[in-house]
Amino acid sequence: SNLQVGLSTIQDLKSSLESLQTIASIKISTDGASIINSGDVINVEFLTEYGDIEMITVKSGDLEISEKQSGETPHRKETQVIKCKADGGSVDLLYKDKIITLYSSDDFNAARKSLINLINDSVSLVTSLNNDDAICSVDEIEFFVVFDAPGNLPAIKVDRSNLMNG
Repeated sequence: SNLQVGLSTIQDLKSSLESLQTIASIKISTDGASIINSGDVINVEFLTEYGDIEMITVKSGDLEISEKQSGETPHRKETQVIKCKADGGSVDLLYKDKIITLYSSDDFNAARKSLINLINDSVSLVTSLNNDDAICSVDEIEFFVVFDAPGNLPAIKVDRSNLMNG
């Protein structure tokens, strides 16, 4: 959404953030008024997301975003993000002592099965893809691996050397 200083409200910000696919519920507090003004300090607490949340990036303007507290806690589920931008080839994923190969043309359903076999733990995958959509695209595809086990788990390692145009 297009938020504007001096016009948008704290509720507009809350609605915009909660409309993102990866964000469910947040709590916002501010030292300013209900209208967002230059210089306001706005604290955003993510109430239902697990693991360390990727920082919001700013494309333009006079906005500073910083992290007050990392989300990596031993009592929360961890989420890892997989992004694929390519028009061919394959990628190797390594987790602990296992490896799988995903092909750029694999559909999301096949990738889900392979990732569950790789991790050997209870995981779920979250995406806006349909089950028969390819997991890679020149427009970049992103999906999230949610581990049912809590804690700070090892990252899925990625070897992209066999991807084409990615």
